[in-house]
Amino acid sequence: MNLQATGERVAIVNQDVNAYEAMSEEFYLVEQARRFDRTIDILRRENARTPWIEFGALAGGFAERCADALQLARSEMCCCDFTPAFLNRAASRGFSTCAWDLEQQPRPASLAPGSFNTVLFCEIIEHLVAPDRTLGKVVELLAPGGLLLVTTPNLASLGNRLRLLRGKTPSLAPAPGAATKAPGSLAATDHLRVCVVDEWVHLIQSLGLQVVRVEGATSAPHGWSKSLRRNLSVAMNLLLERVPGKLWHTTAIVARKP
Repeated sequence: MNLQATGERVAIVNQDVNAYEAMSEEFYLVEQARRFDRTIDILRRENARTPWIEFGALAGGFAERCADALQLARSEMCCCDFTPAFLNRAASRGFSTCAWDLEQQPRPASLAPGSFNTVLFCEIIEHLVAPDRTLGKVVELLAPGGLLLVTTPNLASLGNRLRLLRGKTPSLAPAPGAATKAPGSLAATDHLRVCVVDEWVHLIQSLGLQVVRVEGATSAPHGWSKSLRRNLSVAMNLLLERVPGKLWHTTAIVARKP
């Protein structure tokens, strides 16, 4: 176990929960609206079905959007998060809930192996100390033929390649510490693992799943900002979702259990 990374993770978890909850609902639902739309589009094309579990579900905001957009029964959807404070609101939205810290706790008895047709693991894997050891616990929950959707920042995005050529830290790559990064850096203090597409695909395949779709997504709000530079970046990332080269901003991997 990487003790330094574990210590950083504890520091992140111990942040002000109220501020974290406010950020999660506003930041993730508004500031990353395009990624959410892309995710729902993928789930629709893959005919995602219940029973359903979403890891890192926070207060159930994205689960609510999925239920409405895909006409899914909330009673058959589970919101899972390591912070119980979020889950009260998820329960009030009609979802079942489960508090589980994947890296610190055994699987809760309420989550039986093979009991879910759809498992969402979006923007989670980059926060883990040891994804190679932890993701297997998630895969165990899939029923035969079940769908796993993983999304995560792409280390090899076009923007990151250009940053490396300039000697800059890639966007959303791990920072030196939980509260330390260079002035102007785009590193993330809560990210521990950021990889290229092929590494994540290999990991998922090594757990016995068949990868059936790999696509790009763009983490950005709807509409356009007042910043020309920001608008050009978003427009370029939207274009890169649709062309070969794996240069997209965020990676979306769909896999199924044989």
